[in-house]
This record gives sequence, C-alpha cells and structure tokens, in this order.
Amino acid sequence: MEALLNTASFALGFISVVISILGTSFAWLAWEESRKVKISVEKEKARNEQTIKVFLQCGDEKIFLPVDMLRKDFTRAELLGRIGMIPMKKNCERERFSIAALNTNDFLERLNRTAKNSGGDEEFPIICTKEEFDRFDAKPWNRKG
Repeated sequence: MEALLNTASFALGFISVVISILGTSFAWLAWEESRKVKISVEKEKARNEQTIKVFLQCGDEKIFLPVDMLRKDFTRAELLGRIGMIPMKKNCERERFSIAALNTNDFLERLNRTAKNSGGDEEFPIICTKEEFDRFDAKPWNRKG
C-alpha cells in the first residue's frame, strides 16, 4: 500500500512539474508576442505622426496649405477639404475650386503611395495650370515662388 502511495505521489509530482514547465513556456511565448505587438504599434504610431507638406504649384510659385497634414489624416477627402479652405479671389468667390490634376489616376496613386509610405516627413505637390492657380487668393497663406 505504501509503495502505491509513493508511486501515485511521484506521478502527481511529475505531472505538476510538466504542467509548470508548459505554463512557463506559454507565458514566455505570450510575453514575447506582446513585446512584438507593442513595438509594431509604436512604429505605426510614429509613422502616423509624420507630417506631409501639401502645396499647390504652378511653375515656381507655390501655395502651401495652412497646416501640414499628419500621415494618419492623409486621405483624398481631407486633402480636398483643406484645399477648399484656401480663399478664392473676389471674382471666383461663389465657385468651388477646380483642379484637373485631382481627377487623374496618377494623383490617386501618388496619394495612396504617400499615405502608405513611412519614409519620414515629405512633400506632396499638386500641379495646377496658371488659370487654376490664379483663382486662389493666397494672401492669407504664404505664396512662395
């Protein structure tokens, strides 16, 4: 009877050691995975906080949008909304801006590439014709060129 108790006690001890080793292994793997996720989240957060300087350009002249855009906000809708914030000249006040370059596949591809990129702060020029460019009243903003 005593031998049977010793055997059962040994078996239970062995099983508890195996369970402890497995539990420790799984805990270590979970910690390692959470560390990787944390690093990934921190990198994505830093990427999303990068700024993009958007400006309208005609030749050497540039009209910069009022505030640089954060990469996380860099969408077509947000970009068009910010361009719409630039005042139009008096004779064009009641008209919505119209820039042909915004309706091209090249524009959308550049926009998507820039939004997905993680190469640091960058610039995003929007090329305008002279007629399109001159409709904006850039006095409140810096008109460079």
